[in-house]
Amino acid sequence: MPSKRKSSQFSEQAVKQQQLQQELHQAVAFSLSAFDNDSSTGEASSSQYFAVVAQGVDAFRLRIWDTRTSSLAAEHVVPAGVTCTAVAWGSVGEGVDGPEKKKKRRRSGAVPSQSHKVVAIGLSTGEVQLYSLAHGKVVRTLAGAHTASVSDFAFAGDGVKGYSGGLDGIVVEWDVRTGTELGRFVSDGKPVRRVRVSHDCTRLISAGHAIKLWNIGTREVIRTYPGHASEVIRIKFSPNDSFCVTAAEDDRHISVWDTGLEGTSDHVTSLTMDSAPTNIAISGGNQVLALTEEGIVYLWDKVDQKDGTTPVKKKKKQSNLARPAQGLLSIVSSLDKDAKERLPILTATFSDEKILVARGNVVKPIFERVEYLSDEGKLIEKTTLSRKPVTSLLVDEEALVDQAHKDLKTRYKEDDVLVLGAADLPADSNTIMADPDMLTRDEQAALKEPTLEERLSAMVVTPASEAKPGKPARPPTANSLHQMLSQAIHTNDVHLLEQALQVHDTNMIVATVRRLPPSQVLPLLDQLMLRLQRRPNRARELIEWVRAVVLVHAGYLMSVPNLAANLGALYQTIDSRASVFQKLLRLSGRLDLVVSQIALRNRAGANGEVQEDEALVVYDEEDEEEEDGDEDAVDGMDVEEVSDFEDEEDDDESDYDDNDDEEASDNPEGEGSDDGDGL
Repeated sequence: MPSKRKSSQFSEQAVKQQQLQQELHQAVAFSLSAFDNDSSTGEASSSQYFAVVAQGVDAFRLRIWDTRTSSLAAEHVVPAGVTCTAVAWGSVGEGVDGPEKKKKRRRSGAVPSQSHKVVAIGLSTGEVQLYSLAHGKVVRTLAGAHTASVSDFAFAGDGVKGYSGGLDGIVVEWDVRTGTELGRFVSDGKPVRRVRVSHDCTRLISAGHAIKLWNIGTREVIRTYPGHASEVIRIKFSPNDSFCVTAAEDDRHISVWDTGLEGTSDHVTSLTMDSAPTNIAISGGNQVLALTEEGIVYLWDKVDQKDGTTPVKKKKKQSNLARPAQGLLSIVSSLDKDAKERLPILTATFSDEKILVARGNVVKPIFERVEYLSDEGKLIEKTTLSRKPVTSLLVDEEALVDQAHKDLKTRYKEDDVLVLGAADLPADSNTIMADPDMLTRDEQAALKEPTLEERLSAMVVTPASEAKPGKPARPPTANSLHQMLSQAIHTNDVHLLEQALQVHDTNMIVATVRRLPPSQVLPLLDQLMLRLQRRPNRARELIEWVRAVVLVHAGYLMSVPNLAANLGALYQTIDSRASVFQKLLRLSGRLDLVVSQIALRNRAGANGEVQEDEALVVYDEEDEEEEDGDEDAVDGMDVEEVSDFEDEEDDDESDYDDNDDEEASDNPEGEGSDDGDGL
C-alpha cells in the first residue's frame, strides 16, 4: 500500500510539473506579441487585431489574428538568419507610401488619407521594419542608428514619431513617415529593455534595471526610479499619464510609479501575485490587469490609490504596502468533472469595458471577451470559465457535428420522383432480346452491366484464411517518422506521439531525431521523461530516444539556460534506476553461486558420489625407462652411420687423384684448357 501511494503521488507531481512547463512554453511563445489598442492613443479602445511573432523552422513569422473571428488576417516572413526581438502596434499618417505619392496628392488638391495601422518589428540587426496591414508588406525600414539588437519600439500618438530602444543603451527618435532619425536619448550606456511614450507625447520612459522618465522636448531626464532587482519586461502608462506600472522578470510584484509633473513621491504602491507576470494592461478606469505564467488573470481597481478608496497623499512619504488582487479570472476544462484541470490563458488585455483573452494554443488561438465588472461597477472577485480544451488542429469537430445534423434534417421530397407506368414498358421484350440492333446504345450498355447477384457476390468479403497473402507493410522512413513526431509534439497529440515512439530501430531513431528543430527538443525530452516516470518498464524502449536526443542535440542543450532545472526530473529518474543496479549485481552473484551448486549436485551419481573427472596427463615411470633405452640405441646408430659416410668420402678422394695422374700423362706438351687457349 505505501508503494502505491508513493507512485501515485509521484505521477501526480509529474503531471503537475508537465502542466507548468507547458504553460511556461505558451507564455514564452507569446512574449513577442501586442494588441492593436496597446498604443499611445488614450483610453483602452476596442482591440480588433493581435500580432504575435512565432519562430518557424526556417525563419521568424509575424502572424496577425482577427480577434472578432479568431482567424488569421495576415502573415509576414522575416528574412532568414534574422531574429525578431520586439513587436509593437502603432498608427502612421500620410507619407508612409513614399514621397512621390505625397507630391501627387498635393498637386491634385485631394484630402490626405487617414493614418493606418502598422506593426513595428524590431530585429537583431539593429533595424526596425514597419509592416502595413492594409498593404500586406513592409513599407518602411528604420536603419542606421543602433549598433545592437532593438529591444523595444513605441509609437507616438500623433502618428509622426516613433522611439526605439536598443541593447546599445540609446533611445532613437524616428520620423516614421520618412524613416529619418530625429535625435537620440543617451544616458549611462546600459541596455534599454523597454520604451513607452505618454499619451500627450511630452514624456518618455525607458527601463532596464533602473527606470528613467525623459522630457521629449529637451531630451533630459526628469526622474530616476529605483526600478527592480531584475530586468523590466512590461511598462504601461495610465490613460491620464499620472502614473505607470512596471513588471520585471521573475518578480511577483508589480510596481506603480508616480509620473506626474507635480508629484514628489516616486513609488505609489505594489501589486502582488502568486507567480511572475507575463503581460499587464491598464483600462480607462485605472484598473490594472496582470497575466501570470500559470495562465491566471489578476485584477486591481484604482491602483493610483493606496487602499483603493483613499487617494495617496503626495506631500508625505508613506509606507507603500503591497496590495493583493481584488479579482481573478481563470479557465477550466469542461471535460473534468471536478473542475481541477486548468486551461491556461495565453494573453489578455482590456477591450470595450471587457477583458479580451486568448486561449487554446499558439498555432490557432481562440479569442473571447469576458465581463469583469458587476452591475454596480465593481470588480468581480472570481470568474471561472468552463471551456472545452483544443486538441485537434486539423479537423474541426464542431463543424463535422453541425454538418451531420444538417444532413439528418434534410427531408425526403417526392416532387421530383419519376413514376413509371404501362406506357413506359417495352411492347415485346422477347423481340427486343432477339434483335439487339433495335436497342439504343445506352440500352446495349445497360445489358452488359453485371446483374445484382453478380455485384453481391463480388462484395462478399473473403475470409482471412482464404485471402491471398499480400505484400508486407513497409517500415516507416525517417522523413515520415519525423513528420509524425513533429506534428505530435506541435499539437500535443498523445496518440500520434505513442505511435511514433513504437519504432525501436536505433538508426531510424537517430535519423528522425536529427531532423527535429531545436524548438522541439525540450518538449520531446519532457514527454519521454513523463513516460519513464509513469511506466518504468518502458525504459528499455524509451532510453534509445533519450540517448539519441542527447547525442544529436548536445550543442543546443548546452546553450539552453537553466538546463539543469529542465532536465532535473530526467536525471533523478535515471539516477534512481541506476542506484538499484549495484543491488541487482549482488543478487545476480548470489544466484550464480546457488545455480552452480545445484548443477554440481545434479551431476552426482545415483549413489550420491561425485564422479571423478579423467586426468588430462598420466605419469608412468616404466615408459620413461623404455624411452631412455631407445634414445641410446638411436645414438649408436648415428655413430656408425657417420663413420661409414667418412670412409666413402676417403675412397672418392683417392679415385679423383688417380684420374688427375692419367690426364697429366696423356698431355705431355702441357696443352691447357679452354681458359689457357684464351691466353
